[in-house]
Amino acid sequence: GKAVRVVHTYKDWLWEAGSKDEPPEIPVDSVEEARVADVEKSADGEDTKDAVDTTDGVDTAMENLSVQDAAAESETAATTHVTPAEMDALLMTSLKQVMATVLDKKHMGEQLPIAASTLFSTYMLPNAPRNAELDVKKSSYKKLAKFLKAMEKHGLLGLKDIRGEMHIKSLNWTHADLRTYTPYSVKHVVKEEQAPAVEKTQKGNMIELEELLRVPPALRPLFDDVNGNPESGYMTRQQARYVLEAYIKRHNLVDTRNPRNIRVDHLVCDGLLTKDETAKLTFYPRDKLQQRLQERMILCTRLTVPGNPPVVRQGRPPTIDIVCEKKMGNKVVTRVMGLEVYGVDPASLAKELRVACASSTSVDPVPGKKTVSVLVQGHQVKIMTRLLNDRGVPTDLLKVTDKSGKAKK
Repeated sequence: GKAVRVVHTYKDWLWEAGSKDEPPEIPVDSVEEARVADVEKSADGEDTKDAVDTTDGVDTAMENLSVQDAAAESETAATTHVTPAEMDALLMTSLKQVMATVLDKKHMGEQLPIAASTLFSTYMLPNAPRNAELDVKKSSYKKLAKFLKAMEKHGLLGLKDIRGEMHIKSLNWTHADLRTYTPYSVKHVVKEEQAPAVEKTQKGNMIELEELLRVPPALRPLFDDVNGNPESGYMTRQQARYVLEAYIKRHNLVDTRNPRNIRVDHLVCDGLLTKDETAKLTFYPRDKLQQRLQERMILCTRLTVPGNPPVVRQGRPPTIDIVCEKKMGNKVVTRVMGLEVYGVDPASLAKELRVACASSTSVDPVPGKKTVSVLVQGHQVKIMTRLLNDRGVPTDLLKVTDKSGKAKK
């Protein structure tokens, strides 16, 4: 493998030049144990100065950071300290609970293979024992992939790599552990986890997009002639059609011999016809004239993000780009860009992706652009799409590009 170690001070020039993210969470088990041991020795009158002096500046800073993170976590969640062995047991119990109840043989046979991140976020987290919070980083495995490989070796499941992402290809419901396992009730967990998503969908807090048209300078005399310029400066396509029909009716431009043709005058020629057409044509088909009007109008989009005032932008709405690509050999990562336009907080999305995908994430500036990208390990298009939909972003605004080079299965 490849590794890079960058040592610098928090909030120094290197931090200022980057994404200015807060430091990542650091396992506090070993640091906390050492701190407790030092406190006990101090209470007995033993001098711990030599032990403290043996750590360098970087280790001291990391220890301080870990203690601060531990204090912050204790304020936000009233959970007791869990040892790695206890977390290992919780993970296995949750997996067996899922296999015995939700993903049993009767309901799951046709759904396999299933992504490892989906198994963890959608099934294992909601089905954990009551008052228990699953965190792979606090276990002895440290990573979801390592835990699942251990379960494969134990005989509970089978794994398969699909497009650079780990999937569960089979579940062994006949394993001895499941024959002796007694499921517990998790109805309260399902209610707490699923109710907010349903409530959000019912409220309809979706981003709204409305196509509008603006009158170009060449057509302003025609619109002014029938007072067709709205105060806002924008109109719908149907309103633009009404303006042209009102102009035709006011100046009696309909061909008496063929009502489908319109006699073109100087304002119609100046705004809708080319020079060659103006020199050759006296009449022009009504439907084609309306089509020409729609083409000559300036396309705009009104963007309404819930909680913010509407904003009108010229052109079509920008897309949110989701790109899957290879990094460092066969490793696949998923990157999303263009979130700020639609009011999506990159840091908040990265945090939720970290939990939902059980993978590491980062927020990085995009070179040459005043925007940032969110990166997550693995092929996570489905989960990322779901999280963006939950934030009100329509699927039509998502542009997915797969550069991973692996065929879809």
